[in-house]
Amino acid sequence: MFVAAALLSGAPAQAQINVEPLVNKLDEGLGLDTRAGVDVNRGNTEILTLKGSATLHAMTFHERPPEDPNPPLLRHRLLLSARATRKSANGELAQNDGFGHLRATTMWHPRLGAEAFTQLQFDEFRLLKRRTLLGSGLRVVAVNRAAVQLWFGTGYMAEWEERNVEPPDEVHVLNHRSTSYATIRWNLAERVSLLSTGYIQPRIDAPRDIQLLSESAFSVRLSENLALSIDLTVRHDSRPPDTIKATDIITGNSLIFTM
Repeated sequence: MFVAAALLSGAPAQAQINVEPLVNKLDEGLGLDTRAGVDVNRGNTEILTLKGSATLHAMTFHERPPEDPNPPLLRHRLLLSARATRKSANGELAQNDGFGHLRATTMWHPRLGAEAFTQLQFDEFRLLKRRTLLGSGLRVVAVNRAAVQLWFGTGYMAEWEERNVEPPDEVHVLNHRSTSYATIRWNLAERVSLLSTGYIQPRIDAPRDIQLLSESAFSVRLSENLALSIDLTVRHDSRPPDTIKATDIITGNSLIFTM
């Protein structure tokens, strides 16, 4: 599976990375999703944006009756994903961020399993030099119908951050967090779908230090190979560095070409 997308508007790197929509199709075996885009503005404002991502995944599924109309249920999945964005405005760097994410999922039962993950991330304009995550948890498939799928997970993660800040903000931070998410995929019509994921990650020793992420994508398939996606992202960090706002709201859209 190969996917190339011309992204009409981009989003900055997230404090949490939502990996649920990174695999666009459930195909057994190896798959590769790639997205690349170049945005150029000329005139009163000179803006150049370069962005790209790649996701390599390998999947197997639990056996099911041939007549079962519902989507296949994961048995094993290994996912490796990376993304980077660099934007300049009038010759000045305005955005520079990226991440790499590795996740392994094993479902002992069609509806219950475990997953482990690690992640490296940087975001120059959120004062994040380096962020490393290591975690694991349970994954549960609550609903698996042709029209609606709902799954969620919960577990533990450790995060190490190196920040480009000045005292009294901390340069090196180690946090232990609980991490939980829920994802719903709703096929509204034959060519129309909604995918929405919410994350909540409070610190175990300080529950008021909490990170929230909500990502939603409303997609309309224009043809077998072409789809339009309208996206909304809301991210909240209750204790960011002093010069960073707590909440970001990003809207955008994507034109996705699949081969």
